[in-house]
Amino acid sequence: MIVELVLSPRDEAVQSGLSDAPGWSAFVTQLRDTLREVMVANRVDSLEVDELLVSQPLPDRYSCLRNGVKVDPGKAIDLIVGMVDGHGPYCRLSSDEGLHVDAGWDGAMHLSMTQEAARSLTDLAGGQVQVEWRRVRPEPPNDSRPVRAAADEEFWNAVRSAAAEAELTLLCERWAHGVYGSRWFRVTPENVTRVAGSLRPRSLVSVVTNPDLRLRVEILDDGFAAFKAPLRPGELDSRSYFGGADSLDEVTSQGYSLMLGDSVLSRWCAVVPDPDGEVRGSWEDCGES
Repeated sequence: MIVELVLSPRDEAVQSGLSDAPGWSAFVTQLRDTLREVMVANRVDSLEVDELLVSQPLPDRYSCLRNGVKVDPGKAIDLIVGMVDGHGPYCRLSSDEGLHVDAGWDGAMHLSMTQEAARSLTDLAGGQVQVEWRRVRPEPPNDSRPVRAAADEEFWNAVRSAAAEAELTLLCERWAHGVYGSRWFRVTPENVTRVAGSLRPRSLVSVVTNPDLRLRVEILDDGFAAFKAPLRPGELDSRSYFGGADSLDEVTSQGYSLMLGDSVLSRWCAVVPDPDGEVRGSWEDCGES
């Protein structure tokens, strides 16, 4: 069993209105104090960001945020408050000491921890923050297939060879989930090394050669990327339509004249390893078995 602490607004007006409610400031002040107590009880020096969802451009203070980056307790608390507020960015936070933080959909935060840490927090103050302790069963094993391939020297040599043979080679770097969690490049044999060096560790890299970039109604309902022509070597002017679009006019009105469905991205992909060469980024393999 896992010990879980659920923190949420006690005031119903704050639950429904969050930052627009008159009692929001008092709630946030106590929430921050409570979270600091939790961090101390768990002996947390830093927490790792995972499952990052970027649905809007990151503000400057979070410009270095990505899957795999570690943040100090103060920045972690800022992220938690942003998730409670409903503005995000949303992510999962985990520490080596066993503390895991997940956002709920009702202004609540779920913090799982060791029984030892939980015992030291039995007198946690309530007040504006509703404190609820739960014992939950561990989640069943995930049956998804993670991407195991590494974007290593062998991978980049293969990309260089493919780019030399193909008329057009595109590369997508997905460093977070969501509309603003990816960027695209046109790759050539000459710029492969430069592109590879600019990618973030733990990003998912997908390569597509000679893609069909026609504007097509049939891929509007699924996720796709749109591009502005011409496609010059290097980073491209692109936009991710993570949940699809209602019409082609929605795409072309923004100046995009080319599009590529996300379904092709699972054909050739790999994860950028950490500096020590280990693959630690967690991405689901959506390719065929």
